[in-house]
Amino acid sequence: MEPKNHQAEFERLVDRLLDQTISQDQGERLEQLMLDHPEYRSFYFDQVDVHLGLPKVLSGIKVGSDSTEADARFRQLPLPASVPPSKPNNDTNRYLVGLLALATAASLLLGVGMLKQWRDATANQRAANQQAISQAEDVDASSETGSSLIPGPSLNDEESGIENVVLAQNSMAEFFGELSPPVGSSLQMRRQYILTHGNVELFFPSGASALLDAPAIFSVVSADRLLLESGQCSVHAPDGAEGFQVETPLAKVVDLGTRFGVKVDEGGQTSVKVIEGEAEVFAKQVEPNLEKEAPKLLRANDSGFYSGSSEMPDRPEPSGEPAYRYSLPDRILGYEATPASDPDAAGVSELTKVSVQRGGKPFHYSITEMIPSEVTYFRSTQEVFCHPVAYRYGDDRPIAEILKSDNALDTGILNPGGSKIPLTTSPNESTPGMAIRFAQPVVNSIGPDIAFFEIQNYITNPTSGDPFHVSPLEFKEGLKSFTVAEMDIQMTSPESKVVAGFGLLRYENVVTRFEELLTMKRSKQYRHNNFRALAVGIDLSDLGYSNGETVTGLFFQDAADDEPQFDGSVVDPVYIGGFPAL
Repeated sequence: MEPKNHQAEFERLVDRLLDQTISQDQGERLEQLMLDHPEYRSFYFDQVDVHLGLPKVLSGIKVGSDSTEADARFRQLPLPASVPPSKPNNDTNRYLVGLLALATAASLLLGVGMLKQWRDATANQRAANQQAISQAEDVDASSETGSSLIPGPSLNDEESGIENVVLAQNSMAEFFGELSPPVGSSLQMRRQYILTHGNVELFFPSGASALLDAPAIFSVVSADRLLLESGQCSVHAPDGAEGFQVETPLAKVVDLGTRFGVKVDEGGQTSVKVIEGEAEVFAKQVEPNLEKEAPKLLRANDSGFYSGSSEMPDRPEPSGEPAYRYSLPDRILGYEATPASDPDAAGVSELTKVSVQRGGKPFHYSITEMIPSEVTYFRSTQEVFCHPVAYRYGDDRPIAEILKSDNALDTGILNPGGSKIPLTTSPNESTPGMAIRFAQPVVNSIGPDIAFFEIQNYITNPTSGDPFHVSPLEFKEGLKSFTVAEMDIQMTSPESKVVAGFGLLRYENVVTRFEELLTMKRSKQYRHNNFRALAVGIDLSDLGYSNGETVTGLFFQDAADDEPQFDGSVVDPVYIGGFPAL
């Protein structure tokens, strides 16, 4: 196996070739490496295909090559060294022309002579790729949920010498055609990811990080290079991560120790904004007969706009500049829960730990550190098939015991009444909804102050959770209701967990008072399975509370804004608890 430093050298030489800064000696070294190591040729042609295809991104064809195909393409083309230089001053140019001619001819062979074969073999190739991916030891189970969007297997880490690029954080992220990879999992090299919702943070081996905002199309090209075809990212490259690159269809940004943002529109036009330090930007020219521009050095607060055209303005409109993001939003990061004691329940039951980001920092609280709550008021708006109580299937305790507050995710008082319009005055005895009281006052600190859990299933509930309003128990000047539109941990989030099968109590009439939960005639329903526990953090500042102010309770209402396919879906709270003050 070739030592890792040779692989890194090879990648640097390919970069210099594509940037047209390679010397004659370096060109000879690149040729020798490709002659001696057939396994490098696949990487070489992948890079060439990406580089030559970026300015023509609208063509929509993305092709990778396996080692056999790369061998064939390599043998069919003359090496640039076979072109004897005539003048010393032109040596480098001839190597550039020769090497890039090799690259261009390879792409043309693939794009014209092999196009029909590629189309005919697409289905078989994808199946082979997926089988190869599933057999790789370093590929996470999450990568099997969606097939690669770029045909052609990637080199594994051992062959390429590339260290893993990790998905470090996830905030409501959704990907086209697949579930989000779990936090901490490795991303596949040279694989296209389409982020359709939310945000993710990628962590690179050098220490650089990139925050991507949806919608975005991106690929991890190498251990220190990100390809951003469309969308926005915020990069932080601390000391030691200099040289990190973000490549777009029309520009390449090389970090020199900095924070910078990059924004790419659908046509590939690129805006760059440096926040701290310096970055070097190489513009890509797509118009013929234009001289290659020298790289531009951007310092703190400098901006650059790269259109690939001499007729476009030098600077974008203010709205076109990237908005730099220092961190992902404060939110619930995850939770832990114990499996149900009944194996037939097939899911988790008791909540044991909640992880949350507060003020940009992660905190992990055991359930004993949380501030519990209990329901003090309940009024439903369900007139038929009223199912306001989830209980542990087989629990024969008196209803008063079942309704007591606990830490279980498979029990709770569900389906509180709702309203399309959130409260603007204090709730009264006829207000639909649910009131809770905390065991001790909750202090408004930085970030989320309250953890709210609900249960959902894929068939009758929206995957992002049921929207709901949260309001003060007593309104005063400066206080307001706040609407939670979606959960931090959603049904498609890798962090959500399947809840143990539970039973429902069905009441014969609409429940208008908490006491009726105890006294009204009811019947037990069959076990409900395939529900997941979702979670969201609630910041008391969003309700108008001042920093350090305390609350003893809150009022919750369903937002009653279901789309037609989810008509009748009502928020199902199973746990509401306060975080300790910071």
